[in-house]
Amino acid sequence: MKASIYRGLLKQWYGDHVDVTSSSSSANRITPGNGHGNRVAGSNDPHLFFIANGSSVLSVKANIPEENQEEENKEEGLHNKIKLYSKTGLPAQQAFSSLHESLLFSSPSPSFGEIQNISFNFHKGQQRIASIDEYGVTNISILDHSDDPSSLVSVKSQILLPAANGKVKCREEGWAGLCFGDEENEDLLVSGHLFDKCLSLFDLQAPGGPKILRTQKCANMLTSIHMQNIPQSSSSSPLLFTTEYNQLAIYDLRVAGYASCIKRLTPSTSWLYGIGVGEGVVAVGGDSRTLSIYEARRSWSLKASWSNCLKHEIRGVYFSKVSKELCFVAGVDAEVIVGEWEKGGGTANHFSCLRVDSRWIGLCPSSLPKEDTIYGTTAQGTVYLVQNASKMYNTPDPSDPASSTSALKGHRGVSKVDDE
Repeated sequence: MKASIYRGLLKQWYGDHVDVTSSSSSANRITPGNGHGNRVAGSNDPHLFFIANGSSVLSVKANIPEENQEEENKEEGLHNKIKLYSKTGLPAQQAFSSLHESLLFSSPSPSFGEIQNISFNFHKGQQRIASIDEYGVTNISILDHSDDPSSLVSVKSQILLPAANGKVKCREEGWAGLCFGDEENEDLLVSGHLFDKCLSLFDLQAPGGPKILRTQKCANMLTSIHMQNIPQSSSSSPLLFTTEYNQLAIYDLRVAGYASCIKRLTPSTSWLYGIGVGEGVVAVGGDSRTLSIYEARRSWSLKASWSNCLKHEIRGVYFSKVSKELCFVAGVDAEVIVGEWEKGGGTANHFSCLRVDSRWIGLCPSSLPKEDTIYGTTAQGTVYLVQNASKMYNTPDPSDPASSTSALKGHRGVSKVDDE
């Protein structure tokens, strides 16, 4: 089964006839947000996802064209103009057969600022989406199937949680992040704020409603958060991974206070932005453009390093759910690559790259198990959906000299939007 790349334009903010290739037409309809914020979240439906813009969240339902329709589009030239670089390049990007959008909610509170991160959770038949704004205020929306035919899903109820410092809101605007626990700890939610240097752990199923279990002060400014249980580690409880300036901190949630930090690693001398957790490993990257992978069962020792994997800073890391040797790395610009992280080491022909029309404002993998689907949205309002994303990776053929030559000249297997 091959990878499939689909794209379409958001009409909610851009209308029906906007030329996204024109710089004058964008009109800043999607707010810029923080450079390493993530304003896209998948759901338990592979074709339904959510996008945040300003203080609003939009639900988007993407319908994929059938195979016969794809062939008709190719014959009629209706699909997007794409150049394939290299003999084994990525498949051509195709237009969605339809893209349905509806406003999920907007400004749940007068003091709510620009949303920086959103996260989706499906627990005991209940759909929940959490969003956090630039002041650290968290909004949890319980979703329900909408009775309105023009709406995809509706908000059944909303809960506002305090900022990461336990106060109503943080004093300064800045990056803020949150994440739900994994399958074994879905009742937990962690939030944090860049300038406040503080984490809050919430119990969402506490009697009387969600409450703060505890707060945790951090040594440096927070830039990303990820919570997941790793069986190969010495801890049987969920571990919380955070990037704090140039450090990767690992917390044991069973322990309170400063003793909860079981490991602090310094993979770089500059800012870190992205965390990815795989099977017994955790990867981290940032300004240095180097992906560092640490192994849990060896006391978090460095297992591999992938130098200069992107042209610009790393903002997101995701391990493949299908092939454990593959990972996806996204930059602050307009590209996402997939490659063999253990064979990285700066070797250019060990990855394939997808480039889009403008910088990512959000990128996330599917929450469904054993499925490599990636959702993304760019600053120009284009929505991308990549099915079987691990198949974007093209294993280099050592017997093919053209393969090595093209890899040294640039990104191998690049799919790029035509500038014409």
